[in-house]
Amino acid sequence: MADEERLSMPEVAVLVVEHFQDPKFVYEVETFVNLHIDSFAVATMDGSCPISWTMCHKKYKLLYENQLQKCLDQHGADVTEFMDYMAACSEHYSGDPNFE
Repeated sequence: MADEERLSMPEVAVLVVEHFQDPKFVYEVETFVNLHIDSFAVATMDGSCPISWTMCHKKYKLLYENQLQKCLDQHGADVTEFMDYMAACSEHYSGDPNFE
């Protein structure tokens, strides 16, 4: 995408939120959660975190990472630039209840 056609990072952030709220993606996440909910319903006696929980969390996290990358690619945005923008927003607005 040419520089004059590039979206600003605030515009990209709005699109990312829209992609995360897309009904198809929400359904995919809800399905994943429902398929794995029983795994987390049983507490461990020693309070540890079983490796199966870690592996499941990695898969869950990957759902969001893939959705983010798909959105950024679709709109010609760079992931590093986007994450730097999010970090700057977090630093600037930390403590603001309207931001969190």
